[in-house]
Amino acid sequence: MSYAKVAATESPSPPPPSLSWDKGDDDVELKPSQPIPSRSTNTATVIRWARTMCHRWCGCCFRAPPIPLSVIPLSKVQHERLVSLRSRLAISYDPTDDEHSAQLIRLGAAAFDDQGFKENKSARWKTIGFQGEDPATDFRAGGLYALQNLLYFVHTQRPAFTRCTTDAISGVGGMAEHHLPWACAGINLTFTLSHMLCLRRRPFELLDAHEQRVYRCFLTLLSSDEYAFEELFSAFFLSLLDRWRQRRARYMDFSIHVAVIRTRIELVMTEEPQPETLRQFHRRFADLEIEEDKREQDT
Repeated sequence: MSYAKVAATESPSPPPPSLSWDKGDDDVELKPSQPIPSRSTNTATVIRWARTMCHRWCGCCFRAPPIPLSVIPLSKVQHERLVSLRSRLAISYDPTDDEHSAQLIRLGAAAFDDQGFKENKSARWKTIGFQGEDPATDFRAGGLYALQNLLYFVHTQRPAFTRCTTDAISGVGGMAEHHLPWACAGINLTFTLSHMLCLRRRPFELLDAHEQRVYRCFLTLLSSDEYAFEELFSAFFLSLLDRWRQRRARYMDFSIHVAVIRTRIELVMTEEPQPETLRQFHRRFADLEIEEDKREQDT
């Protein structure tokens, strides 16, 4: 099932609000179609007109200067959840840690639908997209949190996971040649998404205007749902799986398709009005997927 179909039951997204600013006693609402103010127009109105034109055609006045990550204010909830998320991202996978091994076994049991599965090393791991019989070696790049995201996806997006791994094993329709290594792809997406959301930046590192908007939007989503990262990860992964299957892509195309989907997610997160809940994000992303896929097919 495509990502767009998953969110198809959502109501259509509301149109963006008209462009206007708060008005004072002698102010008038300005729109991009209005003519240049005359000399008799008050200064405040002229400034608002100039800002309107800039917002419509240039945008330079709205490009915030780079600022340190630590300058962006956080609510108490955002701070607590962000600290928890960053701490999880910082944990490396340790095959000698009993808790880490237990989570890997849970992934195997869920992925293989076999509650008796107990093998840390097995040829079966390769069937779901790990590079070898020891999956621990693949988690070096993504850490423990990459494993937890894979487990989250298996539990919440079971049909998509099953179709991906079944195609790879059975070779239905020649898909074995074009299959996406599910596990390695998911580990890569955890790493990519954490960078996109500026979660691996240090407090003193500067964020440009675009990064600020993405980061602020994520903070808003995180305050509305503690599983915001996992949900964005699932949306990213669903879109990739759908795109991969439709275009019969090969692994050498991986970075190209990831870049396309990343751009779309960033567009949803930065366009006004920015989504304030995951429900709004999913709806807008699904709408954008349909629109952009249709445009690609027409060209």
